[in-house]
Amino acid sequence: MNNFYLYAAGKNAVSLIQYFGTESIEAIIDSDSERWGTQYFGLPVISLNEARRNHPEYSILVTTYIYESICQIEKSLQSAQVTNYFLSPWIDRFYCNTADLIERLQLERYGKIEIAEGDNPFLAATVEELTKQRETENNRYECNENGCARLVLPNDMIREMARNGYNLSDSLKSQQNDGEINPLLEYLKRFVFMNNDLRKFRNIHKGKRCFLIGNGPSLRMSDLGCLKEHGEVCFGVNKIYFAFENTEWRPDYYIVVDREVAAHALQAMKDAKAVKFTTFYDALRGTDIESRYNMYLRLLQPADHPEFSFDLVEGMYNGYTVIYEAIQLAAYMGFSDIYLLGVDMTSGVRASDPNYHFYKGADPVSNVYVDSATGQARKLIGFAGQELEKRGQHLYNATRGGELEELPRVDFDSLFTE
Repeated sequence: MNNFYLYAAGKNAVSLIQYFGTESIEAIIDSDSERWGTQYFGLPVISLNEARRNHPEYSILVTTYIYESICQIEKSLQSAQVTNYFLSPWIDRFYCNTADLIERLQLERYGKIEIAEGDNPFLAATVEELTKQRETENNRYECNENGCARLVLPNDMIREMARNGYNLSDSLKSQQNDGEINPLLEYLKRFVFMNNDLRKFRNIHKGKRCFLIGNGPSLRMSDLGCLKEHGEVCFGVNKIYFAFENTEWRPDYYIVVDREVAAHALQAMKDAKAVKFTTFYDALRGTDIESRYNMYLRLLQPADHPEFSFDLVEGMYNGYTVIYEAIQLAAYMGFSDIYLLGVDMTSGVRASDPNYHFYKGADPVSNVYVDSATGQARKLIGFAGQELEKRGQHLYNATRGGELEELPRVDFDSLFTE
């Protein structure tokens, strides 16, 4: 297959690099000029103009899976008169690599495989791997009468799925024609992860209160000490373990959404007795992370309306912050009063800024992803508060300062005065 570009250096790009390897990926295009000239997981980050100057014939695989971002990038590509681009599925809910795709869909049983959409890197890589397995150089793109299959991943379908949060509607299910194989549709219909063991957490803390601890700069070690002293049930997220050397407090529950952080947390959290949760990634099957964490399905927010899950088994919706998933987890456990602490949600500060988190020194786990969309996150947290109120549960902001005004504020110290 020909080399190609990725567009957007974010979480999905990391998964795509792991799916393809770096050999066929020429570079990563990104609209953020501050990232041009840097490296992202071993690949150079460049502008669209540079990519077009260097290799205008190369296909572009758009990595973002958020509908609004897809629309913005497509507009840029169309303005630059780029037509040879393809949209990537949300690869975390996909096959680990091309060999995995071929095995699960049993593509080896077909005599010929035809690519339906030009040089789509997903499809071209699959056919290349299948040909390699057969140890022959057949005319790969021609169809004959001996068991031919056409591989399809149309842009319009991926765009519609992203708009709907990758929920499969009946109209989407019916868009696969005879003789066509859509790896994305097949995955969503046949292989989507579900963990029924999570039912054991339903309403186990019904009527109690808890604290969700963010990693914002306002977090105080003395506040954590207070929580420990009063025996409060606490949730920690992502890199909260950087606080451990300064406090005896430890979370009862721990949730992490990024696989690289989860890998580091295996060691950092080994002495903490917290019950651990993380999102399911196909690439984590059979790993230590899978065996030591309670895994749940991560659901994407639809573009047209916000969603909040009260069923952990069905999955939890992303909300541009791990705190949104922690709120859904606490709601599922039945807590009646949920307090946020250290959830500053300050706009205009990049995640790479040392003042973005309470730990201001060197970070051994670099933040490799794009900056959080704090405005969108705040709106969704406000929506979560509204949904909880409908069920007689309450969400409060006990953070000292910050910009999260979408929830009623409470004074943290007042919660412990008799």
